[in-house]
Amino acid sequence: MRLFSLFKNEKIKPAWQFRSAGQLWRILFSDSRRIVGEDRDEGKKEVAFFCLDEVTGEVLWSGVKFEERWWIGIETIHGGIVYLHEYIKPDLPQHKKIIALDLESGRILWRNDDLQPLFVSGAKFYAARSSFEKRVLYELNPATGEIEREFSEEDEDLDPAQRQLGIGHQDFVFPEVFEAGVEHENELKGIIQSHCDFRKVVGSVEYVYRSGLLFFNYHERTGSSSADQPVLKNLFKVVNTNKNRVLHSEVLNENAFAPTPDSFFLKGAQLFYVKDKNLLVAFHLDEFHRNA
Repeated sequence: MRLFSLFKNEKIKPAWQFRSAGQLWRILFSDSRRIVGEDRDEGKKEVAFFCLDEVTGEVLWSGVKFEERWWIGIETIHGGIVYLHEYIKPDLPQHKKIIALDLESGRILWRNDDLQPLFVSGAKFYAARSSFEKRVLYELNPATGEIEREFSEEDEDLDPAQRQLGIGHQDFVFPEVFEAGVEHENELKGIIQSHCDFRKVVGSVEYVYRSGLLFFNYHERTGSSSADQPVLKNLFKVVNTNKNRVLHSEVLNENAFAPTPDSFFLKGAQLFYVKDKNLLVAFHLDEFHRNA
């Protein structure tokens, strides 16, 4: 029994990890359990796109770049297609141009340099062309980019309630801000306080509580930069609330200059967080329960 207990205290290992060459800027999850992300090199002003298997972390494709090296990003994912966008101008936030990629291979299916991406409704992709007089909407075939219908923005056949960003219902759980005065959180206050000193915390403590497991992160001040800007350490912990025992502890960022919200999240039976801005880490929640 004693030997078994020693093994139970071993560090819980991630299910998988993915390290980007630059900074992980944005990641989106598809309904088919794929992860598509932006790998941005701020020094070179270049972005490369990649796709991972959500469960295993297998890299399906990576290093995909385009003629526009920096001012390009992920619009949405829908029906096995990744939609990318560029911008009207670098200093304007409006999206323009559409590049459609096959989700499984990263291969370009089609592109349109004249339209602005809008939304997905049902099995169709919608885009627009704007002028000083009016804005015209277009219904596109997602597989080919072919325009199948043109109509006005007020067209009553298009129910605004059906307009989607493209990602269907997914079981994400994002952390919420801990408030000591809220009644249902009082039982967690002592546990959190025993693992972090509220007097040193800068910003909020964010947490998720699920089935005897408490996931939380917080920022502590560690010093000041040359510009007298506070330097913060972002810490993340997983605690078994029944035994008040830390199952996992990680420093997500040693040199943050401001608290970072949503530093971690749960999706289905997995925990995800980004460490050092370029390492995506995934854990299976069962591992925490087995080691609780």
